[in-house]
Amino acid sequence: MRIPYEKQREIIRLLSTNKLSNREIARIVHVSHNTVKLLRTKFMKSGETWESISSLPVQEFYQRLPKTTKKQLHEPRKHMPDWEYIKQELSRKNMTLELLWQEYREEFGFNGYSYSWFVKLFNQWCKVQKKSMKQFYNAGEFLFVDFCGQTIPIYDAKTNMEKFKAQIFVGVMCNSSYNVIHAVPDQKIKSWIECHIEAFKQLGGVPQYIMPDNLKAAVIKHTRSEIIIQKDFNEFAEHYNFIVYPARSREPQDKALAEKGVQIIQTQILARLRNQRFYSLTELNKELYIHNQKINEKQTKTFPMGRTQLFLQTDKVALSPLPELPFEICERKYDVRVNEFGLIEWNKHFYSVPHQYVHCLVDLKVTQHMIEITHQRQFIAQHLLNDQTGGHTISSEHMTETQRAYKELTLPYLIEWAEKTGPYTTEFVQKKISERRDFANGIRTVQRLKQWSNQSGYTSEDLESALQYAIKINAKTIDRIKSIIQKKVYGNPRDTPTTKLTLHHNIRGADYFNINKLGDK
Repeated sequence: MRIPYEKQREIIRLLSTNKLSNREIARIVHVSHNTVKLLRTKFMKSGETWESISSLPVQEFYQRLPKTTKKQLHEPRKHMPDWEYIKQELSRKNMTLELLWQEYREEFGFNGYSYSWFVKLFNQWCKVQKKSMKQFYNAGEFLFVDFCGQTIPIYDAKTNMEKFKAQIFVGVMCNSSYNVIHAVPDQKIKSWIECHIEAFKQLGGVPQYIMPDNLKAAVIKHTRSEIIIQKDFNEFAEHYNFIVYPARSREPQDKALAEKGVQIIQTQILARLRNQRFYSLTELNKELYIHNQKINEKQTKTFPMGRTQLFLQTDKVALSPLPELPFEICERKYDVRVNEFGLIEWNKHFYSVPHQYVHCLVDLKVTQHMIEITHQRQFIAQHLLNDQTGGHTISSEHMTETQRAYKELTLPYLIEWAEKTGPYTTEFVQKKISERRDFANGIRTVQRLKQWSNQSGYTSEDLESALQYAIKINAKTIDRIKSIIQKKVYGNPRDTPTTKLTLHHNIRGADYFNINKLGDK
C-alpha cells in the first residue's frame, strides 16, 4: 500500500534536516523505520533537495523519486513490538501479557517473536525505562507549549459587559525554562498559529521541536499507529522549519516543563490580575509581557542567574533564525469538491476554477482580500473576495471555448465591450437595447456587430468613426454600418462630398421642399 503523499512529504522534510535517525523520524511520523529507510534511499538516489521537491504537485513528486522495493533493503525478519502500547494496555483491567502477545502474532504472524522472547524483550525494555529518571535536552531543542486552564475576561468599553474569555498561551524552553506568553481570543487554529508566531518573536528564533499537548488545533489524531498533524499547523511548521512532536497521551512526564510553566503563570501572573479589568487583548498582552519578564529575570535557588540570562547563554544561540517573511495567517479549507459547473463555494459565494478541474478536490486559502485555490499543491486560480450571497465570480479564462463565446455575447459583456471600444459604440449599443419593442433584434444586431468587428480586422478607431457617422445619418442595420466602414465614407456628414444631380423635369429640387414646409406652417 502506498504511503499517503502528505506523510511521505513530511518524512523527506525531516530527512533533509540531517539531524534525525530513521527510528526517530519513524516515531515522529508513526511509520515503520523501514519505511523511512526506504524513502531515505529513494531521496538519496534522486539527487533532489527539500527545496527542489517541496513545491511539486503530487504526480511529479512521485516521478522524481526512483522506484525502490522493500526487498532491496533487507528488512529484518522479526517485527519489534510497540512496548509503549504494551505497557499502556497492561494497565487495563483483566489484561494479560499473553493476550497482548496473541494479538501481536495475529498481526505479524511468523514475522513476530515467540511468547518467551516477547516476555524477555518486554522485561528488558521495562528495566531500561526504570533507569531513566530525568529527561535531558540539548540547548534550543524543544519548546513545550500549552494553554492555561485559567482564562481572563475581556470587557466591552461601552457596555462594561464581558465579550469573551481570553485564552493564555504558554511556552517553555527546554534548557533554560525561559517562558513566553501570549493572549488570544480562542483556541482555534488561527489563534494557535498566532501564538507561535509571537512566541518565536519573543525567543528571537525557532527551536528544533515543538511539543504540544493533543489539542485539536495541533493534532487531529494521535494513536499508537498514527499521528495526524493539523494541516495548517503542519504547513506553518514547514514555513518555520521545525518538527511537531506531540506529547504522548497519559504520559505527563513528556510535558512536565509545560505544566510547570502553566502553574507558574497562573499563580504568579494571572492570580495577580484577578481583580483587574481589561478591554482589549492588546492591553492584556502588554500587562502579561511585563509580569512575565519579571519572572524570567528573577533569581532563585534553581535559577541563580535568572531564566533570561540562562536562555541567552544556552537556548538562544542554538535556535534557528526566523524566516525572512512571517507566515501569513489565513483561513484554509481542504478537499473541497468542484461542482459540475466548475465552481467552488466559500461563504455562500461561488468562484470559478479552470474547467478541467470539474469534480476534482481542491484546497482553499483565504486571506483578508483574496481566495487562492490549489490542486495537489499546484496553484490553479485566484479571486478577489466577494461577500454577495449566492453570487458568482467567474473568470473567462476558466471557461471552455463554447462557454466563453456564449458569455461574451450576453448583455453585460456587450455593454462592457462597447464601453471599452469608445463613446459612439456605447451610444449605438444603448440605443439598440433601449428599443424595448424590438429588443431581441436590437441585441442580435449588437451581437453581430461585435462578432464582425472581431473578425474583420478593422480597428476600434475605424468602428468608432463609422458608428459616429451611422448615428448622424440614423443608419440602424448591420449591413449599412459594414458598408460605411468598408467604403470609409464616415466623417462629418456635412463635410462629405456629394454628387451633383443632373436637372430634369422629373426631379424635385430644394425649392420644392422649402415651399412644402412653408405650406405646412
